[in-house]
Amino acid sequence: MIVSFIEGRIRLRHEILKRPYAAEKIKKIFLSMKGVMDISMNHKTGGMLIIYDSGVLDIKDISRRLALLMDLRADDKKGFVYPRKTVNAGMLASLIISLLGAATGKTALHIAAGIVFAGFAGAHTYKYRQMLFA
Repeated sequence: MIVSFIEGRIRLRHEILKRPYAAEKIKKIFLSMKGVMDISMNHKTGGMLIIYDSGVLDIKDISRRLALLMDLRADDKKGFVYPRKTVNAGMLASLIISLLGAATGKTALHIAAGIVFAGFAGAHTYKYRQMLFA
């Protein structure tokens, strides 16, 4: 993440920055922030140098934005997608709730959670369709 920090200058390293498409998207997002003056990228090392005006931005602003961006996973063809863990956790939680609804006789809860599960399962299947149906 943050490798070095001097007031007005932050150097980052992250695997996602080795992907040119994702790195350029992240660069554009940071350049749109008021106070960011320049960004240098190195796709081979996964490094990014952000030069900013410390009178306008502080490290907390940049860190918050960085945390949001790095939590996302980059897909070189489609941009950012939410982490796989989110979909898996959603499927598991909705399945458990659906089963609890069925076990306790709460039909509406069982049906609603089943619909949510089907949505997460559909998103998962769509994402991995090429691998599943190859």
